[in-house]
Amino acid sequence: MRVENFGDVEVEVTDLDDVTAQERVLEFRTSAAKNSFAAVSLAYGGRWSDARLSIDPLAGDLSADLVGELIVFARRVMEWDRSA
Repeated sequence: MRVENFGDVEVEVTDLDDVTAQERVLEFRTSAAKNSFAAVSLAYGGRWSDARLSIDPLAGDLSADLVGELIVFARRVMEWDRSA
């Protein structure tokens, strides 16, 4: 887990390999939250266009800027790791 700042929001990012679902998952949570409020998943060997964003319905409203930054961050992390 690492902590990233997305604008004014400090977010804990957990990077997981889900071998049962054959995908990589980045989970996002605030330090005050018990559960993740969002996750981006990408199947092993998949292209970025195959990535999926899930948002916890209990998270309430999220700013469009925060969601956009999470997506850009996830893409950078997942594509960089594939090129390494």
